[in-house]
Amino acid sequence: MHSLNDKYPFLIKYLDNAVTSGNMAHCILFYGSDIEAQYELALEAARMLNCKESHSADCQCLNCNWIRENKHPAVLTY
Repeated sequence: MHSLNDKYPFLIKYLDNAVTSGNMAHCILFYGSDIEAQYELALEAARMLNCKESHSADCQCLNCNWIRENKHPAVLTY
């Protein structure tokens, strides 16, 4: 299975730059036929925005772990 960075390097770089610069759009619309990738990208954006440490893909802070486990009280998926 490919990582999001392998499949969508432009989007991951955009999200990383937006988070580190503090210049994130107030709304991002994902579209297309790959619903799983859209969900993963949205979850990764939420993780990066809520991260309290390095914002890296392997960060183990409480918020990152909660989001990966779908247990974060402020990050809801429907």
